[in-house]
Amino acid sequence: MPAFEYLVLKLNTLQSEVEFEFLPIDSQLPFIKALAPNAVLPMTDFKEMAPEFVNALDQNVTHLCHEYGLRAETPSHYVFLSLASLDSHWYELWETRYSAVFLGEWLDTMAPPSLLEFMLTMVMIEGISSLIGTDINRISHLATRGCIADFNSTIRDVRYKTLQGFICRDCMRTLVRKIGTKRANNWIFILTKSWIGEISQPSSPASVVAKLGYNLFITKGLNPSWKERFFQSLREEGITELIKIVGALLLAAFLLWFGIKK
Repeated sequence: MPAFEYLVLKLNTLQSEVEFEFLPIDSQLPFIKALAPNAVLPMTDFKEMAPEFVNALDQNVTHLCHEYGLRAETPSHYVFLSLASLDSHWYELWETRYSAVFLGEWLDTMAPPSLLEFMLTMVMIEGISSLIGTDINRISHLATRGCIADFNSTIRDVRYKTLQGFICRDCMRTLVRKIGTKRANNWIFILTKSWIGEISQPSSPASVVAKLGYNLFITKGLNPSWKERFFQSLREEGITELIKIVGALLLAAFLLWFGIKK
């Protein structure tokens, strides 16, 4: 999805601790097919398949770099983001070489944030988690604070940490110890997503994303519904478009009435 890829890559311009990138992957691979939207995957199967896939990715990246004469540099951490679900209903798994986010149980009633923002924030959280490293399992807390390290038993509660852009005092202490106060504060700024801006600002990420077909302020899921496209049209065309629509409806009603009278 171009809008999502653009926003993830935009993160590379906002900080220097984590470099986000997308790799070429064959969509017909069994592991990728198992993560298809709405699929339900046994967690034992995923845990068995994921390490093998990560090793295969390492080898493929090295092979492609050698083939194209590029510097061979495999990622230190992979993030799998899927619209599938685990049979355990866990929405997130974190291991040293990879982490996985499962959003198959996300519903449009959980918006805001939109699914795209949900995904973007989860990618940011995975990036921060990779900085914290093995300490990530120790900072996760049971209480829902709207903090990125909340342990949420359901994906519905995850919306609070995707909306807040908040790092609680305990987690902030750990992050500061890892990367320093200035960089930690910069991640709080990134998490708030205020840098996305408004659609009315031509050079803002929100405006660019709108040109790529996604309105962050109207659309809930990955693709806009007909209602969302209607309101998007009204926003873009304003009152002129509304007058056209009302006029067309009145004309249709008049013609129908005229036909009945005859």
